[in-house]
Amino acid sequence: MTAKEIAVKLSFSKGSVSGTLSALEKKGYVKKNQEYPARYFSSGNQPKPEFENLISDIRKRIEDIKNQQQDLKIEEEKLTTALETIKSYT
Repeated sequence: MTAKEIAVKLSFSKGSVSGTLSALEKKGYVKKNQEYPARYFSSGNQPKPEFENLISDIRKRIEDIKNQQQDLKIEEEKLTTALETIKSYT
């Protein structure tokens, strides 16, 4: 199993594989072009304990991004409404 394959297993959407791989590398869990046995990542169907914190961090970051996206959507709606209001007066 390559580091990228491990990242794919840990990622929660297609777009986050490279970010997950980068996070794995930065935290020292994997090296980009190195091969790892499947058991390096998990024992059975459960991630090994040393990956639990990383998985938790990734999930938290994904949740933060979703919240930011929601905040941006609300801001976009407010600005669109303001723009439409201004246009109606001109």
